Amino acid sequence: MREKSVTRSELADAIQRNVGLTRLESAEFVEKIINHMTTTLASGENILITGFGSFQIVERNARTGRNPRTKVETHVAARRSIKFKPSQVLRDDMARGNSNGRKGLGSVFID
Repeated sequence: MREKSVTRSELADAIQRNVGLTRLESAEFVEKIINHMTTTLASGENILITGFGSFQIVERNARTGRNPRTKVETHVAARRSIKFKPSQVLRDDMARGNSNGRKGLGSVFID
């Protein structure tokens, strides 16, 4: 079964409903946040959103990989990657199946 994902458009709609911005302002707001996060991560800085989690830059070392189909070994180059670590608050909310149990961003936007 495929899980549903929240899209940029749905985030903008939720902001429009809950904050009172116009549809265009809400969409621009979402784009500005995503662009700021992207620029911040690309510059090598981590992002911490209290009560939600953190996005961290991690350095992956070069290694030898293997094609699972052909079993042929191949070189995998070193690279930078992003790791998301959920906060304890988010983990607790998910464990309870409760996304609306607290006040703040987690309970406002996606209904």
